[in-house]
Amino acid sequence: MEKSIIKLSEEQRASLQQLVTAGTAPVRKVMHAHILLKTDRSEQGSKWSDEQIHEAFGVGMATIWRVRRRFVEEG
Repeated sequence: MEKSIIKLSEEQRASLQQLVTAGTAPVRKVMHAHILLKTDRSEQGSKWSDEQIHEAFGVGMATIWRVRRRFVEEG
């Protein structure tokens, strides 16, 4: 399985940050936003590895891969 590289635009990053901090979205949606923000490989991104995300948030590696793939395919 090929690793999908995520590079968020400023607008995408701001939207995800707002989703995380608002506290009104479903937990799954917030977790997916956290995953995307942490895997962001753009200049302003966190550039966390999958292992770091797995340890920090307690999500499975398959979930991380699915969120990445879905973002690349669907935006």
